[in-house]
Parts: sequence; C-alpha cells; structure tokens
Amino acid sequence: MTTRSIFHRAAVLSVALLGAACSSKSSKSDGGGTTTGACLSDKDCRAQGKLCDPSTLACVQCLRASDCGGGTDGGAGADCVAGACVAFETCKNSLDCKAGEVCDTTRGRCVACLTDTDCPSMAHCVASACHASCMSDKDCTAMKQLCDFTSASCVDCIRNSDCGTGKTCSAGSCTDTVCLPGSTSCVSNMLLVCSDTGSGYGSPITCPVACRMTATGGTCSDGSDAGGGGSDGPASQPDTSTSGTDVRVSTSPCGDPRMIDDMEDGDGYICRHGGLVGQWYTAGSTMVMPDQTLHPIPSAVISPPRDTSTYGMHMSAPYGYAYGGILGVDLQYDGVPSPLPSDYGVFNASQYTGIAFWVRATGFDSGLDVWVACAATTPSQYGGTCGTTCTDNYVRVAVTSDWSYVTAPFSALSGGSFPFNSSQLTHVQFRVVGSPAGAVDLWIDDLTFY
Repeated sequence: MTTRSIFHRAAVLSVALLGAACSSKSSKSDGGGTTTGACLSDKDCRAQGKLCDPSTLACVQCLRASDCGGGTDGGAGADCVAGACVAFETCKNSLDCKAGEVCDTTRGRCVACLTDTDCPSMAHCVASACHASCMSDKDCTAMKQLCDFTSASCVDCIRNSDCGTGKTCSAGSCTDTVCLPGSTSCVSNMLLVCSDTGSGYGSPITCPVACRMTATGGTCSDGSDAGGGGSDGPASQPDTSTSGTDVRVSTSPCGDPRMIDDMEDGDGYICRHGGLVGQWYTAGSTMVMPDQTLHPIPSAVISPPRDTSTYGMHMSAPYGYAYGGILGVDLQYDGVPSPLPSDYGVFNASQYTGIAFWVRATGFDSGLDVWVACAATTPSQYGGTCGTTCTDNYVRVAVTSDWSYVTAPFSALSGGSFPFNSSQLTHVQFRVVGSPAGAVDLWIDDLTFY
C-alpha cells in the first residue's frame, strides 16, 4: 500500500493535507507588508492574516508562491517576492501572454524572457528579466548600475557596500537590512543572532534556562549567548528583573527546536520553526473521526489533563470501520487548495535520533504502527522521488489505555520500498494495525524529535 495515494485533497483524491504554525506571541503591525517586532511562528502573525518568515523573523504576506493563491490555467496569479505577493499572468503557452512576454510553461506564468533571444539586442535574460549586457562598469553607469561579470549584465549592486545605509545586496538588488549585523535578540527562550550582512537571523539557539533582553541585546541567562550581549551569571542564579529594558522573555514548548507539535493551541497546525510546516489529518477510513475531509483537524481537550498538558490529537473509529485508519501529519506541506509537486518539501532531521510522543489508546491489541516517510518512499506527485511501489518505513510499538511515553528510533524503522533517509522527511503517520476486534480510540500528545 502506498502511503500517499490513500489520502489527498478532495480535488485530487479525497483528503487534503497540510500546513502552518504554533507558538504564542504577538507583534505590532507597521501597516506594510511586514510587521515590527520578532515572530517565531505563524501563530504570532495569524491575527493579521500573515506568516512568519523564519529568516527575517517578521510577519509577511507570503513565504512561497502557493501562499498567494491565484489561477493555474490562465488569468491572474501571484509570486512571492520579498515576502509580498506580486501579481503575474498565468499561461499554458505564449499566446496567453501580453505583447512583449513569453510563457514559462514549467512554471505556468508569463515572464519577460526565458533566454537571451527573448530580450532586445545587447541584453541578457537573468532570472526571467532582461538586463542590459555589459563588459565593464562603463556600460552600466549611465543607468546608475554596475556590471555583474558573472552574468555579464547590469545590476543595482554586486556587494553590500554598493548599497546605502540600512541596505544589503541580494540577487543584484538593494534590499532593506533586517537587523544590525552581529546583534542579538530573544524570541521565547531562543537566542537570535543577526548575520554578518544584516539580511536575516541564523538558526535560533536554545538557551539552557531562558533568554532575556538587556540594554545591549538578547542574552541567555547563563551567559551562553553565542553571539555577544555579555554574560549574565550562572544558570543557578537567573536574573528575574522585569524593569527597564531587562525583561524576562517567556518560554514556550514550540520554542524548542525539537518540538513538532505540543497541540496546546488547539488549532491543528504544527509548530512552524526551523523549516517545519504542516497540519494534522485523518485518512484511510471514511468512518474515522474527526472526519477526514476536515483540514486541519483540531486538537482535542484531554480530560483529565495529562500532567500540565490539556490538548492532544485524537482519532476514533467504531467497530468494523477502523481498518486502514490513519492519524497523520506532514512536515513540509502547506495545504494549498490545488497542490502541485513543487508545493511539497522535505525536512532535514538528520541531527536527531528519532521521534518521541505520549500515547494513550484502546482497541490496539496488536500495537500501533508508526510510519515515517522520506522522499524516496513518497510518490512524485506529492513531491517525493518514488515511482510506483511506495511503502514507508515503520516500527510497531505497544500501547495501552494509560498514557505512556514512546520513542521510535530512526534505526528501528524498516519495511519500506526504499531505505530510510532522515535528511528528507515528508510526513509521520500513526496507523491502525490490521482489522481490530472492536472500536479504536487513539490519543497522541507532544510529538517531538529527540
């Protein structure tokens, strides 16, 4: 049985898939395409109808073209450019395009050029736009540009120093810097360090105790800030000051880069940080609840709570209808209405040993199958590289009616049509084994890497 062919959006098969966020923070809108203040996940921006850009930590309209919507067979569409949706015309061939444009059939959109022959004489096609050709800066200075000798074309900048204050050079254009190079900041218990160019933040650093803001920037409370900002004393004596600029930043499970989803926000979206993006779903049986046509499926209230956890993912099915039941989540799919292979991605989990979760289940006398898919076992129409026989690697674990903590090492996964590759994960599924003798009830909580 393939792992992707049994579920998909109703427009393609019958089940939709996935995409967006979690965390707890808010930021102040500046009225433009971004917002002031840092964000850690889409939840920080959702009230404004925006997404969190993990490289700039700002709320933006889009991260990829699929965030902008638009048609696919003629008419208006939009690309995502610097976090904003920029309109374009969709096309099947160049007859659909206005004068002076050609159709990029691989992307289904009208562009200025595909090759140099589409441009005027003495111009080059670079990134679907015509640029004046050059042999030296003298050929470009009249247009207040410089010669990029790599592409032999005139551009606005070659290096950061070619741009003014507060600007950085990106792909030949001057763009606003996001942060002061080398500066530090806090989001949740994560320390953020600005890149040398000021174009964005690097991967968040988890503080051992907490991250807090001081007059000189963010710092970990034990001094392990890894990016300046000064020591703040030993971890056993954290600074609890809340006056002036020295403000404690609250912690959140979604600030832990290992966390896939703690389910506590109740919205069915996983944490969106470090490249994770996805929604929870059910599949495989028309009688599983929540209904497999609902996307994302929200997390449910745990009663009584599991320690401090009050929400978890829940799936149930009546006797005789549990066969094939699946509770799953994608790690790199954003859930657009008409998905294309390019909308799917892979998540690199090679730094981790496996996944772990809390589970409570009844009706699983033969155990619970945990399937972890990678690109090699995912069909090509879902962004993978598998052709016809596509079976994910899995491990069977024992579960009981009481909460238990389960680890599923990547090394224990087997049975797939291709070897498991932790650097290219696509989705995780919790599957009913065989045909249960009774009704099934499954709870999953705090899904994480370890």
